[in-house]
This record gives sequence, C-alpha cells and structure tokens, in this order.
Amino acid sequence: MATSLVLNNTTGSDIILNSLGGINIPLSGSLDITSFVSLEEFGLVYEDELQALVTSGDITVDFNAVTLSLAQTDELAEVFTQYEHTTVVDDPHPTPDELDALAGTFGVPNASNPYVTDQDPRVVSALTNPIEGVWKYDTTTGVPTEYNTITDALAAASAGDFVAVGPGTYAESVTIPAGVTLVGVHGPNATKLTGSAATGTRVTLSDSSSLRGFLVVMPTDAVPAISHIGSTISFVRTVLVQGAGASGIGISNDGTGVMVVEFSGALGGVGDAVFQANSGESVLINAGVIAGTFNTFFEANGGSSDLSNLVITGSSTLTDGLLVDAATVTSNNLSLINCTNAVHITSDSANVELRSCTLNGNTNDLLVDPVVTSAIVHFISCEADENKISASGTWLESANHVLTYQDKTTGDPAFKVWGELHVGHPESGQDSSYGEGKAFTRGIVVFTTDNTAGPASD
Repeated sequence: MATSLVLNNTTGSDIILNSLGGINIPLSGSLDITSFVSLEEFGLVYEDELQALVTSGDITVDFNAVTLSLAQTDELAEVFTQYEHTTVVDDPHPTPDELDALAGTFGVPNASNPYVTDQDPRVVSALTNPIEGVWKYDTTTGVPTEYNTITDALAAASAGDFVAVGPGTYAESVTIPAGVTLVGVHGPNATKLTGSAATGTRVTLSDSSSLRGFLVVMPTDAVPAISHIGSTISFVRTVLVQGAGASGIGISNDGTGVMVVEFSGALGGVGDAVFQANSGESVLINAGVIAGTFNTFFEANGGSSDLSNLVITGSSTLTDGLLVDAATVTSNNLSLINCTNAVHITSDSANVELRSCTLNGNTNDLLVDPVVTSAIVHFISCEADENKISASGTWLESANHVLTYQDKTTGDPAFKVWGELHVGHPESGQDSSYGEGKAFTRGIVVFTTDNTAGPASD
C-alpha cells in the first residue's frame, strides 16, 4: 500500500511548520508530506507542533485519502509514535516487555519499556483503581456508569465514550458504535470474548471505533471474529485471537476505509486465516503468531495492505505465511519462517513488494500458482536460506518481478539466485564481497526457467 499523509491548511494565511524545516503550507492549500516524513516520524512531528494546529482546526490531516477527525489524528499519531519506539530483533519470541504490552501495560514509552500501548488517562485511572464488570465513561464528564453486559454499555455509548471491561469471560457478540472505544483494561490475558454462539462475528467495528486488550475466540464458521465495516478508519490494538475451528478467521478488513492493527496476533487453536484483507486499506504493525495451526497468517484478497515488523514463526504451523490474490501488499521487516509457503501468489492481479524480509526454513519462499503469468512480485534485500521459487516458466520469463537476496546468516546453506547476478565493478576488474564470502563466476549455479540446475559452468 502506498501510504499517504496530506496536511490541509484551512486558514486564510500561510502556515510555517518549523518541525519540518520551515516548510510552508499555503493558505487554503494542501501539502503531501509522504515523500519526506515516515509514519513513525509523523508521530514525533505531531507531538512537537502539529497537534495544537489540528486541535485548533487550522490544519486537518488526510491519511490514505480519508480526512481524519481530531480524535482519529491523535490515535494515528499515538500508534506511529509507539512504532518509532519499537525495537525489531531477530529472536521471534516475545521479550518480557512485549509480553507486558500484550497483557495491557499502559503509559508513555520510555527506555525501560518501549512497548506500552496506551496513554488514555481513563485507562490509567481504570488500572489504578481496578474494576470488575463493565463500565461506560462519558466523553465529557468522565463519570463511569456500570452496566450488566458489554452490549448494554455499547448501546448507551456515544461518539467519544469509552467502555472499560474488567477481567472475565464474556459470551457476547457486539458492535462498537462510531467513535466509541472498547477496552479490556487488564489485557487479553485476563479478558476473553467468546461470542454469543459458536458461529458468527464477535466484534464489528464501525467508523472511528477502537478495540483494545481482548482475547477473542474465533468462530467455527468462515466469518471473521473481528470485522471492520466502516468507510473511514478503525483501530485494533493489543488484541489476540484464538482458533476454534478450521474455517474461522481472526481479524478482517471488510469495509472501504482504513483498518490499523497493532500489537496483535494469534494465540493457539486452529483456524483458516489470522488476518484477512478483503477491501479498503489495511495497516498491520508489530504482529505475529504465538502458537496455533492456521492455513494462512495474512490473506490479501482485495484492497491494499501495508505490513511492518511481523514475525510468523515459533510454535505455530502455517501453510501460507502471506497469501495474495487480487490485492496490493507492501511490507518491511517481515519474518516468514518455517511455513510451507512463505509467499503464495494466486492471481495475475497480485502486486507484492517485500523489503528487508527474512524467509528461512520454508518449503517454498515463493509459490506462484501455475495459472499465474503476470503477477508483480518484488523481493528487495530479502534474506533466505536458499532461493526456493516454485513458478511456471511463463511467469519467470514474462512477469514484472525483481528478486534480490542478501545472506546475513553464517553457516546456513548457500542460496541460489535466479536471473542475472551482478557483483563488483567489471570495468575495474575487482572482486566483490557478496553474502558469506566473495562472489566469483566459478561455482555459481545457473537455473533454467523450470527451476532446475543448468549445466555446470566456470
């Protein structure tokens, strides 16, 4: 997904942004900052200068062509400020800080714990004064009202309200109204949502709504446990899903808007797909599979998706790490390990770009279905044990693809490169270091288009 950030000047005079080097937004004009401000940098710039301008109404923010409200902009900036504080490590197992974050640690990111997940003072208050049951906090007064069920509290909630849920198991299926936040204040380890029946969606997200801190049991039928149906934006944070049947789906974007999912993943059980993108635009940050058996981790059937800092490995069993049909997917820092197929392409309409990704221990690093002849696949600076590509000669010869690998892991099997390998500077005749040693023409294995080794060559 080509993520877009645009600032709109609603005033009748120019606005100078000092935190962006004195750049000017002309009166009643707009400025696309996508090319020079990363998502994580946006969170910091917002804290430094933009928040006051957005609060006053002098500037509005468009995220992927959706004009955000003040609350939505605050939420987006908070997500990407925390993204900036995230450390990506090779070890796929959660650190103690990460486990604390999944359990619902709240506060301001700091050196001792960069994984805190929320700064809402009402959440802090609820944690300071532990609650039992279900409470709704009014958006203006902050006064809590207790309800018998989550359903009752959400029915009474208005945009901006906050529903806090204490520890326990809740056999309910709910819809979060527009602008409302639903939080399990003690995190997914203590707060479980099982649905009102074995089948059917458990949580439906409306526009500008947010879900945090729950373990949600996936349905036994082929529908998502959590579904975004809106046309603007929604947030899912520190949420785990647990499989309950081979057909179940975890978290799905089924709307036309943007769905942002952070610090979430699968915790055991059996299911079809952990994440699914059917339409709209999906942003998935800091997610993974802790355990379980699933057909697919991320299934992109439509729309566009941006994936960052995902780990798909551990004690999980996965057929496809990333399955892409008629959709666009871009990813950075994606680890696909011990899958049957790390990346599986099923449609000519697929458009995939992976950068700085690790593909190790998979049966196939890339599987392109035989019927696919023109899907776009770009692997840029991706690490692999071997270049394991299963694709037809037609796709290899004619499709738009770029496959470049780097090998940073010492002692693993040498990998093979399909296509042209350019190293060093031929005009000056020097050797070039490539991966685990120097690269020479002697010893390079050349493949034919059917992925079998060609004749030996010096």
